[in-house]
Amino acid sequence: MTTDAITLANDTSCGLVPQPAADPLASLHERDLTQWPPRPTVEERRARWEAHVARFGLGPDRWDTPWGPVTPWTISEFHPDAARRTVFYLGVGHPNRLNESPVPLFISATTLARYRRRGDDFPVRMNEAPWAGDSGAYAALILRADPDGHPWFLHPEEYGAMWTRFQEDVGPPDIVGIQDWPCEPQCLRRTGATVRQHQEATLTNYLYLAEEFPHIPWLPTLQGWHRWEYIEHYRMYQAAGIDLRGMRVGVGSLCRRGSQRDVARVLGTLAPLGMRMHGFGVSINALRLVGPLLASSDSQAWSATARHENIRLPGCTHLSRPDPLTGHRAPTDCRNCFRYALSYREEVMDALRYAARTEPDRSAPLTGPPADRTGVTVRSRRRTDSTRRLRIRPQHPDQLTLFDDAPTQSD
Repeated sequence: MTTDAITLANDTSCGLVPQPAADPLASLHERDLTQWPPRPTVEERRARWEAHVARFGLGPDRWDTPWGPVTPWTISEFHPDAARRTVFYLGVGHPNRLNESPVPLFISATTLARYRRRGDDFPVRMNEAPWAGDSGAYAALILRADPDGHPWFLHPEEYGAMWTRFQEDVGPPDIVGIQDWPCEPQCLRRTGATVRQHQEATLTNYLYLAEEFPHIPWLPTLQGWHRWEYIEHYRMYQAAGIDLRGMRVGVGSLCRRGSQRDVARVLGTLAPLGMRMHGFGVSINALRLVGPLLASSDSQAWSATARHENIRLPGCTHLSRPDPLTGHRAPTDCRNCFRYALSYREEVMDALRYAARTEPDRSAPLTGPPADRTGVTVRSRRRTDSTRRLRIRPQHPDQLTLFDDAPTQSD
């Protein structure tokens, strides 16, 4: 599948067309509500936070929910609890959780489009907790054999209209992922394109969506694989007239890396640029390293963890799907258990608190050797020639002596 073939793909199997978005767009243009207000400065945000604390206080440390106690999602960059300085969106596969979730959720456009078409438990209005949307770009390129039914392959006009309908039906999201182009090696092999071409396609898609659908909080996304490629993509946004400083910016192609240090080096390189970064699919181990560098992150790894490790919480009585022949339903794990998902979120909160113990310096990129928690630089543990000890074995009695000992000088 070539880049041109994917770009020209215009899949309408979801039944979502631009026409339903015409009336709300016209209404917004008439009331001049298509432009977002200017971003508040750090001083303004701090003043708002201090006024909020003076009026309402810091609030409870835990909320009691039907699924157990959870850390509140109220977020501020000035909060004393490090876990509440970063927004963590819990990825779920069932949009009806928006009606009852006490924590922020991350919903894929694929799931929303499927539920919107079938009408199965589609959320009428969201709960008090915020939510965010994703295009599912990696799943579209790698995990699907054909593009039928995946919103990432829609024309940008239809993609923007789809999110306009979702915003009407569900409520305004915090951020919405664009139709970005991941730069993992397997994605490049699938499209046959280069990293530069993926970056240009990502930037073009953001510019189109931001101009045609300004009422949607689109998330500009940086793509790349090596650190310098993300910097080049940042400069491409600057050349297009988009100042990313102070904006919420997504950093893609992170979750499929084998080393958490690579994730830390990429985010540490981008940290001095002044963006409020969102990490797509950042793992718990990576959050222990770079949690303070992120303004928000998301993950649905809890479902795969429960499936691979066969996790089943005490008291859970989940059953599998009926067997097609016998109709028998066997006990299964917590792969779709919202109670376990919230338990996984608490592990993420603990990882953010752990990372804040030695908060990295935002003014300098992570280009040097890594440092451990004691502040001592971790150096290579290889033994040099000066420290390597020679193992002297005793001579066998039948072994011939090839070299005699050096003669000693007599007095």
